[in-house]
Amino acid sequence: MDQLGAALRAWRDRLDPVTIGFAHGSPRRVPGLRRAELATPAGISVEYVVRLEQGRVAAPSAQVCSALARALHLSDDEHAHLLRMAGHAADPTRVPRTIPGSLYRIVDQLAGNPLAIYDATWQVLQWNPLFAATFGDPSVRGLGDRNVLVWQFLGELPGSGSRRASGRRSRSPSSPTSER
Repeated sequence: MDQLGAALRAWRDRLDPVTIGFAHGSPRRVPGLRRAELATPAGISVEYVVRLEQGRVAAPSAQVCSALARALHLSDDEHAHLLRMAGHAADPTRVPRTIPGSLYRIVDQLAGNPLAIYDATWQVLQWNPLFAATFGDPSVRGLGDRNVLVWQFLGELPGSGSRRASGRRSRSPSSPTSER
């Protein structure tokens, strides 16, 4: 078994099938996901998973590696490592878009607030229903049109058109002025 196969097996073994949505059916002889439970969300055949783990595949494509990384819930560093093991260069310009499970738990605990998760370029990755009700549902936009900074600059956020273009606030009669 080669390095890629050993890594895939280790990543598969560390996942609990129940926590990622597979029903606990028959008793398991080994921990982790079954090959079919990895192949289905990755969109590849079980036979291909077997060949990968046994080192009988010369080099899986970058698309297959990315699909495996998503199905195995790999971190960005692990995804880059998988790509390198398969002979692909990890793209240094790639913006990480993996959302850790701990962040999902925080969002669930704060469900009474409008919340969204953004990447480093301000693309909306995940949002709750209250965010959609307050700021508009991002799912009606295309995947490439979910940048909050662009919405702000184009005046597409609710309330963004209510401020003056100059950025000055109006003063109330009781507020102090600098002129005397």
